[in-house]
Amino acid sequence: MKKKIKNLNKQIISKERDLNESQLDFYFLTSPAEVEKKIKLLSRNNYFPIENSKIFLSFSKFIQTEKNFNIELRK
Repeated sequence: MKKKIKNLNKQIISKERDLNESQLDFYFLTSPAEVEKKIKLLSRNNYFPIENSKIFLSFSKFIQTEKNFNIELRK
């Protein structure tokens, strides 16, 4: 019986995490300002928005930037 309760508790925690992530997705899609409010409310960490210049539109762009960065470091 204890094992079953423990498994159910794990499932509940997983579902709560999924719910929190879904709510965050919803807030992001409806209003980025709402995301900031919710993160401040739910998080103990400070939240700082990512600058647009630091967002990669594709993985290949990220890899190319990493390569360029590594080349610059070697100079």
